[in-house]
Amino acid sequence: MCSEAAQVSTEQLIDELRAIAGNDGERVNTIEGRETAAQYARRVKATLVEREAKEREQRASAMEELKTVNLRSHSGCSRGAQLLCGALADGVLTNSLAIAAALTDQLVSRAVPPALPAAADMSAEVACAHEKASFHLLESAATSFLREGDGGEAARTRACLIMWLGAVYLNVFVSSNWTGPPMKDLSLSPLPWHRHIKAGASTVVLKGGVGGDGSRGDGEEGGNAVQKALELACKQSLEVDSERFYRGAAAPLYLRAALSLLVLVPYGPSAKESSAPATLAWWGARALGTQQRLLLGRSSSLHSHLFALWDEAARHMQDRWVA
Repeated sequence: MCSEAAQVSTEQLIDELRAIAGNDGERVNTIEGRETAAQYARRVKATLVEREAKEREQRASAMEELKTVNLRSHSGCSRGAQLLCGALADGVLTNSLAIAAALTDQLVSRAVPPALPAAADMSAEVACAHEKASFHLLESAATSFLREGDGGEAARTRACLIMWLGAVYLNVFVSSNWTGPPMKDLSLSPLPWHRHIKAGASTVVLKGGVGGDGSRGDGEEGGNAVQKALELACKQSLEVDSERFYRGAAAPLYLRAALSLLVLVPYGPSAKESSAPATLAWWGARALGTQQRLLLGRSSSLHSHLFALWDEAARHMQDRWVA
């Protein structure tokens, strides 16, 4: 009897192992209430298809509403901020990125974008100059946008929108390098004049600036050269205290954008400091901490700035807790 019980137990174990391995074979796991690996896979796939369809519907609805949103008005800022915050809260990164891209396009729409050089002209010096000009333009546009708020609720809404833009771009960078899964059709950067360059793409078709009518096909080799040059220039700009930034990092221009919006943009002098969101220091610390982790050595400058932000975030949390 003992040997028979042991044999049954062994056969059941084999059934379970086959189910876990995804190989049902000729034997089917007949344990009541347990599904086979194939059944589980079908159920999961059906759930994913249903969820993705719902996410696409939500994204399409938000993008349609964004067509009527004007960030120059307080009501437009409020609605744009609500849509972005809702997408962040849902945790659907593709949706929040699509909304953030549309809002960023409006944010920089008044500025004249730097011309994207052709692959043949993309030297290291040209790439660094273009990268620097691009993010200087983003920071200037965000600063002007914050200053246009007339104080009170309008200023707080604008500050929240800029902070959430930075949060989305930080999440994209973290997803691309740590948490995954890799995002499909991810542009090289969140800036509209880089929209035609796909991060990691084997072929890239570049167009002559924002709104350019004529396309300039540099081909696979040229497109890769532009991408690599801009990413290298960005990684060099992320170096601090002569500490080299990790060259294998993916989507570095998203971290650059996050730092620009969360750390480098002045949210206002002392008269307007009350308009800065309570969680701004926390998001800024996350962005700086991510940059610090990807330096090959520790930067004392970032260390000091990082802990100053953590202290500020702790004070905000303590004040809110006491209140």
